[in-house]
Formats: sequence, structure tokens, C-alpha cells
Amino acid sequence: MNLPAPEAKPPRTAAAFRAWRLRMGASQSGVAKLLGVSTQAIYWWEAGDRPISPTLAMLCWFLEAYGVPPWHRAPLHGKPAAARPAAPHRASAKKKAASPASPAAPGLRSPR
Repeated sequence: MNLPAPEAKPPRTAAAFRAWRLRMGASQSGVAKLLGVSTQAIYWWEAGDRPISPTLAMLCWFLEAYGVPPWHRAPLHGKPAAARPAAPHRASAKKKAASPASPAAPGLRSPR
């Protein structure tokens, strides 16, 4: 698989990392959610207090080249996403209390 090279190089310095974040149009909290790290980690990388690993640099490069994956629902600008309604519970408390404990695998019905 040949990946096309993006115009920018992977960010290996604090200034390059901050420039990458700004090119992505993202806030520190938005990038933190996208990368799965704390906002403090983003601050440390941008301030130069922590080194930027080659893995992080390549992840940034990939995100810039191909965009944010569609399953990532958190906005990059840091504003909260619209609240989704809570999923209904599948089993009620009555059913759980009334059913005897059985060694059967979950999801299988016991014979009656």
C-alpha cells in the first residue's frame, strides 16, 4: 500500500506540533480527545516540555493526510457535541431479580 505524502512533514518539534494543530483547525482539548490524551499532554508537547514521539508524529501526519476518521464524533474545536438520548436498558430490574443464577453462558436461554 503506497500512501501519498501530505504537503507537511510529521511534526517533530513543539512549534511544528502547534502549527499542525492550527492547520487542523483544532483546539487543544479537541486534539486531546482525538489522540486520546489529556489536554495537559497537548500543552506539554506545544510548550516543548515533553518530546514528541515518532509514533505521535506519524499519527499527526496520517490525520492531516487522510482526515479525521468518520467514527470520531468529538468536534476538534472543543465544543461539546449534541447530546444523544440515552439507550434504553435491555433488561429490567424485575427480570434480573426473578431469574435464577445459572452457569450457562450469557445470551443463552436455559430450558424451562
